[in-house]
Amino acid sequence: MAGTRDARRLVTEIAGQIVIHGRVVDSHRAYLGVQVGATKGSGAYVGSVTAGGPAAKAGMHVGDVIVFVDGKPISTAAELSWVLATLKPGRRVPVVVRTQNGAKKTLEVTLGTYPGS
Repeated sequence: MAGTRDARRLVTEIAGQIVIHGRVVDSHRAYLGVQVGATKGSGAYVGSVTAGGPAAKAGMHVGDVIVFVDGKPISTAAELSWVLATLKPGRRVPVVVRTQNGAKKTLEVTLGTYPGS
């Protein structure tokens, strides 16, 4: 039930922001600063990395495949999005990527706030 209450509280807060500001000013969503694509279930392919964003600062590169975030397995871009939605901006989390040469490496990423928030 706590998850439901948290979700309701977030929805109420977001709706209040829209009423007051005409838009969402703080989504509370964690942001990596990457655009990802499909890999047929073996992670989230990093198609672009935002310069100066959290992923870039941690050393993530185009062509990396995100396979774990904060200990949670990532097999699709949708799973990555879901996991990020559960994390708070400002938190430092381990992100495991598979590089283009097949090596796995763990990056420590300090999550940002979703732009426009």
